[in-house]
Amino acid sequence: MTGRQDISPVVSVKAENIQKDLQSYQGRDDMTRRQELIKQTKRAAISQKQPRPPLELYRPPKIVQKNGTKVHFADDNQLKRSPPPSMTALPLELKSALKRSKSFTADESRELEKTGFHREAFPLEYQGLIRQAVLDPNSLSYQKLMELVRLICSKAVESLQFSAPAAQLCFSIIEKEHDHTFLESLQNCCREWYNERDKLLRSSFLTPVGTTVSGLRRWTAYVSFLIELYRHVKNQHCQIIQPSGGNQVIGPHPNSPMGHLALTLQTLLYDCANIILKPPSLNSEGEIDILRQMLNMVGKQLEVDSPQRMQQLVSNLRDAFISPSISAQIRKTLLEVIELHASNWQLDLPQTMYYFPYTKLSFH
Repeated sequence: MTGRQDISPVVSVKAENIQKDLQSYQGRDDMTRRQELIKQTKRAAISQKQPRPPLELYRPPKIVQKNGTKVHFADDNQLKRSPPPSMTALPLELKSALKRSKSFTADESRELEKTGFHREAFPLEYQGLIRQAVLDPNSLSYQKLMELVRLICSKAVESLQFSAPAAQLCFSIIEKEHDHTFLESLQNCCREWYNERDKLLRSSFLTPVGTTVSGLRRWTAYVSFLIELYRHVKNQHCQIIQPSGGNQVIGPHPNSPMGHLALTLQTLLYDCANIILKPPSLNSEGEIDILRQMLNMVGKQLEVDSPQRMQQLVSNLRDAFISPSISAQIRKTLLEVIELHASNWQLDLPQTMYYFPYTKLSFH
């Protein structure tokens, strides 16, 4: 009993000390937790705080009186961004570059591809001009239309494959213009190229990429381009009437711009044909082939428009046929054309079968 009484006070003192220590530890833990919670709250508030606008756009908050108390608030309308500079504020060089880089829309690309051309067929610096001409040629100046005519004609004489697409592109522009500026410029350009044919078409030509194109290729491509233009005039701009005597084809009015173009093309085709029937062209299979193509495609229309000139052309064909200097292949081609005229521009089946193995189907 005595031992228990001696030990009991000591144990109770130790228990009290332990309890105080625990309370002090718990107090420190609570304080630490509260401090950590305060820090987390501050960090969350900082992360959710809206960033201050840039210095040049920053405006001080307004201060107003409300119920006798000063209230601070920011006006959101004052923090709006300034609009981008307008097109008129851009430098001229940049504006022109942006205009040139504007791409074709899907409808515009289809409009151009109807002619057989892809927009990549023309140099990049001219694609904007082509685009505007396809959409609205009336918005172009006279100088731009002249430049466009020379661009298309230059492309047309590069190769026979460009003849039909170039002619189709020309008439897609002609049909949309109001004052016939493009049409008259095209007519003048075709005539000028013929007058300068020995320099522009019948001599070798150095392209911008350094390759040489033979004069024969450019000359035959030019004649093919005239054929396609003339075909389009006759097929799209002529009317068929039915008088009592039968069908009759009526062309454009002779004094109209389209009538002037048809007459110019007819004259140029006759002149080109007579040149081909003389040396040295008479000994060139490529030029005789393009003559055969001309009379197969538009010989009947040429005779209707000018029967006297066709009679002279057939006479020249016969003189060339009996020339001793031509090859057997050229003689065969000339005979085919002579019989084509004698058969009213339509060979029968035996004639077709006779000339078919010897007729070249490609003119490239």
